[in-house]
Amino acid sequence: MLLPTACASAPLVDARLASVGSVALVSLHARDDIIDQDAALPGLFVPPGLGGEVVDMIAADVEGDLESRFGAGKVLSQRRAAKAEGYARLPPAMPRDEWTHTDGMVAVDVDAADVGARLGDVARALGVDAAVVVRHEWWVSRVRYQRSVAVVGYDKCTLLVVDAGGHVVWRDSVLTQASSSQIWLLPGVPDFANSVSADEVRLLARKTARAAWSELVARERSAQPTTR
Repeated sequence: MLLPTACASAPLVDARLASVGSVALVSLHARDDIIDQDAALPGLFVPPGLGGEVVDMIAADVEGDLESRFGAGKVLSQRRAAKAEGYARLPPAMPRDEWTHTDGMVAVDVDAADVGARLGDVARALGVDAAVVVRHEWWVSRVRYQRSVAVVGYDKCTLLVVDAGGHVVWRDSVLTQASSSQIWLLPGVPDFANSVSADEVRLLARKTARAAWSELVARERSAQPTTR
């Protein structure tokens, strides 16, 4: 699998976003695996399926973030969203086995030609102003120093908000990173440290996800809304 690249374009922020007062989180998903970009190097263990564990860890964070943006009590949970008429017709990201999501969710293809119309249908069925999709793609790499190595986590986070009329009112992708608080020494150095644990990789993924939301909101606030 190719690693995702940063999105350098400005966020799409439609003027209709200002009228969105209630939202439903209809898809929180991620790549199933957190990719080790330097897999040939020793000292880091990233078990398969770790992305799915992190998605479950951050589900409450994401709903809280949406409430901080749209208002307390204005966010419909994923569990309720999954029961909406038309939910099963949302276009899934392909290949299906590369994506993971919380229970009952669909990993929505944010690039599908009909994704706006489908999400609009779901928003109307749920009686909310807009439907929200959040996608994470995590990977880790290493920075080599003379006698040690530091691990860095990355996240490409994509946000898609579609109103009940099927209009994309907010879309953006950001790339964030966070460095591990641990370092490990290279072979041949006294007191060689074994490895950075999977727990540390989970922590890095969560840190980058938190940073991604902060950056998304900052970019939305500074963007010039458009009308289409």
